[in-house]
Amino acid sequence: MNLTNAIKLRQANREFKKTPLTAEEVEQLTEAAGYAPVARGRFNDFLITVVNDPATIDILEANDTGHPFYGAPTVIMISTTLTGQSGFLSAGMIAENIELKATDLGLATCTILGVVKASIEESEAALNSLGLPGDFHPVLAVAVGHPDHELKPRNFVTNRLRTVTIDPEK
Repeated sequence: MNLTNAIKLRQANREFKKTPLTAEEVEQLTEAAGYAPVARGRFNDFLITVVNDPATIDILEANDTGHPFYGAPTVIMISTTLTGQSGFLSAGMIAENIELKATDLGLATCTILGVVKASIEESEAALNSLGLPGDFHPVLAVAVGHPDHELKPRNFVTNRLRTVTIDPEK
């Protein structure tokens, strides 16, 4: 799949089949994560935790109302030791790489922030279930799985972002 098609097809999906991801699919997603740029090249300050265990996903969802991972069979948690904007920005870039690769593999994704900030960080059980070392804290998650329906490219309004171009005077 070419990049433009992957960008058009990538979307927040909230309906997943229960079919687990294969080890090869997970490997390709984590490899794609590793290609993301991170703040000042501090890759050792980031940790990817792949959660395939339904019981652990239940623990991560326990302090939230509903199922914030939408029944996805895999949750990829992105954690960092960095505080402030550089950690969040880098986590977003890692997540986008995972999502684009998932789209390329015919998988669906949904980026999850709310439950991470509102519930997981406040739950000792959830934090313990992730087994995070030292000063790592979760900042973003990506729910991943096989889509429960066919994903179709979205029709975009191409000028929905205002753009200003500054050129040298001629």
